[in-house]
Amino acid sequence: MEFTSLDLKLPTFSELRAQQAAAERTRALQRRQSALMQRRFDAAMNNRFTSDWVAPVTSAGAELRQGLRTMRARSRDLAHNDGYMKKFLSMVRSNVIGPRGIRVQARAKTNGDELDSVLNRQVEDAWQRWCHKDTCTVSGKLSWLDVQNLAATQLARDGECLIRKVTAKNDFGFALKLIDVSYLSETNNQLLPNGNRILMSVEVDNDDRPVAYHLTTPYYDHLYPESGRVNKTVRVPASEIIHLFVCQEDETVTRGVPWTHAAMRNLRDLGEFIEAKVIGARVEACQMAFLIPPGGQEAQFTGADPLPVEVEASPGIFPQLPAGYDIKNFDPKHPNGNEGEFLKTMLKGIAVGFDVDYCTFASDLREVNYSSIRAGIQETREVWKVCQQFFIEHLHREVYLSWLRSAMLTGALEGVLPRDVDRLTEPKFLPRGWGYVNPQQDAEADEKRVANGFTTTTQVLADEGEDFEEMLVVKSEEIKLQTKYGVKVGPAPKAATEPADANQPADENAGK
Repeated sequence: MEFTSLDLKLPTFSELRAQQAAAERTRALQRRQSALMQRRFDAAMNNRFTSDWVAPVTSAGAELRQGLRTMRARSRDLAHNDGYMKKFLSMVRSNVIGPRGIRVQARAKTNGDELDSVLNRQVEDAWQRWCHKDTCTVSGKLSWLDVQNLAATQLARDGECLIRKVTAKNDFGFALKLIDVSYLSETNNQLLPNGNRILMSVEVDNDDRPVAYHLTTPYYDHLYPESGRVNKTVRVPASEIIHLFVCQEDETVTRGVPWTHAAMRNLRDLGEFIEAKVIGARVEACQMAFLIPPGGQEAQFTGADPLPVEVEASPGIFPQLPAGYDIKNFDPKHPNGNEGEFLKTMLKGIAVGFDVDYCTFASDLREVNYSSIRAGIQETREVWKVCQQFFIEHLHREVYLSWLRSAMLTGALEGVLPRDVDRLTEPKFLPRGWGYVNPQQDAEADEKRVANGFTTTTQVLADEGEDFEEMLVVKSEEIKLQTKYGVKVGPAPKAATEPADANQPADENAGK
């Protein structure tokens, strides 16, 4: 036998060192890549747990163009048919606007830097005359308080409110007209020859400043002529329009989103769940049974529906079935009794989406105590204060300044000279306030803060929606009335203690 020798070439020491170095570089690269993967945002990870999370990258304006009409329609449907949605809109009106609305107080000052009480009172009286329904709106249906409530409702429900300033035939030459935001078509998007753009019926310039509003008759308007639908478009300058909407995502957007958009789906699901529970309870309450004919005979078709066999059931009486008939009970069982916890969990999520406290929104005070309800109410009140400041800046100030200019031109402000206008352009707006959660402790705390100089009486009254000067005027009138009728209204005076006689010896037991 012949053996063939194998020529095996072993790597040299330098080659082994090179292979080891290459392997080490590969492992280091893998470690760096793994570290980079670990430092990524979890919300941006693409794996089997996030494969169904589809989030297209679009702008806020593009998302509104696609879904604003549907969201607004669904929000209005909930406002019509859902009690919790109705409750939220009521909370917006009562907490943002309040029973007296956001009031205007003129703050014109004299050359001596003192308040011009005569001029301020004259302007405030004229403003109050305009606030009545026969002069505030062109329709003569809404007072200024009604306009505020309707604007708050539309802003929360539709996400925006549209008001037109109109030259009216009244003493002030000024009135308001509320317009349905559906007249701003979401499909009207184009580039104009002058360089302006129309974004969802709002014409803006290169600085994204609104120039005009293109009002188009909505598709559901019942005033279309019988010959066919005619979408009439009217261009209204932006100087005549007050367009209210909260801009929180992108300054370039021209339309607003309903305040309830984050919780509308949960609210709808909750309504469907409650309806299903009610139907299930009704079915369970109806004890039904089916009668089986004798011998399983099939019903013969005679051209008319067969009359059902009825058996009257009475307590303690067992009726006799017709001859040959059998009975089969139908007794559906309602699901378990965990509906209460599920309902509470859903309402808590909806309350968070609406940015309100759960106990007030759901009228559920079973598990709250003084500390928890106070913390929840105070946090929600801060949200309402933000909404109040939005209305003051975007609605009330705009309406007041337009009314002031028009009233000066028509001569409705008798005795007010044109040079006085500049002193009246910065009024003070008084939104509604809230009472104390714990009146005794809170009043004592405010008293100590005022005494120590940490706050002022004006600020304490402003937190309750009152004005210090008005309070002093009312107090002065009260004192005059008490003097006139000789009646003292107030706390009973304390009994004065007699001073100790200096000649009388001191009590030996005093201090013991």
